Amino acid sequence: TIKDILQRRYFIDEFIELYNENATSSGIRKLFSRLIDKVQPTDSVLIYYAGHGYLDKFNTGFWIPVDGGRDLDEQKFWISNTQIKNFVTMIKARSVALISDSCFSGDLLNVSRGATPRIDTAYFRNALKYTARQVLTSGASESVPDESEFARQFKAILENNTETS
Repeated sequence: TIKDILQRRYFIDEFIELYNENATSSGIRKLFSRLIDKVQPTDSVLIYYAGHGYLDKFNTGFWIPVDGGRDLDEQKFWISNTQIKNFVTMIKARSVALISDSCFSGDLLNVSRGATPRIDTAYFRNALKYTARQVLTSGASESVPDESEFARQFKAILENNTETS
């Protein structure tokens, strides 16, 4: 449904999708590798993950791909949020938006912050020199329902957006 809304209402020139049996640990890593190799500095990338997540006893968050297994100690084929952050950082795009609708996805965020900077013309002039990385998650470092209220609200926002830029 999200892809359908994006195709109808937004300008996106390429979709790369992994569903079900293709959403393996290897498939996800290969996709990130492809993005790191192919995306240009003038591109923008939207990554949407809807799946399982887990926070282990060491407070490490993970995406759990279709082949992820269930052994909490082995963590076979799990992809750590640290690795996901590294992948996103390495994509050469001008902007990357990562949307993660999974349990414990809030672990992707760095919640420590410094003092609030002065927001003025110089701030924006300086900010435009850098690339942007944004993360939107369906929850903090917590469980979220499988029937995602987050996804329902996200679809509604995309569908009802009246902004033209």
